[in-house]
Amino acid sequence: MRRNQVAVVGAAETTELGVIPNVSQIQLHADAALNAIADAGLKLSDIDGFATAVETPQQIAHYLGITPTWVDGTSVGMSAMRRPRSRQVSARPC
Repeated sequence: MRRNQVAVVGAAETTELGVIPNVSQIQLHADAALNAIADAGLKLSDIDGFATAVETPQQIAHYLGITPTWVDGTSVGMSAMRRPRSRQVSARPC
C-alpha cells in the first residue's frame, strides 16, 4: 500500500450474541477485537492503531496488552464513526 491509504482487513463481533451474563463491556469489546484480528490473519503485535465506540480505546488497548501509536474513540455511538475518514487515514502511516 502507498502512504496515506487505509484498508479494513478484518471485521467481527463477539463470539456469543445476545445477553451474555458475567461478561463486562470491556471484555465484550476485547472479544470482538480479537475476533476481528483473527479474521484479518493478524496478531496483536501487528496492531498500530485502535478506534472504538463507548469504551475508550486506551482502556481496550491496555486490556489487550498493546501500545498503539494512535487511538480514536467516541462515546456517542457508531453513527459518529461515519464522520470523514480523513481523520483516521491521516493518523495511520502505511
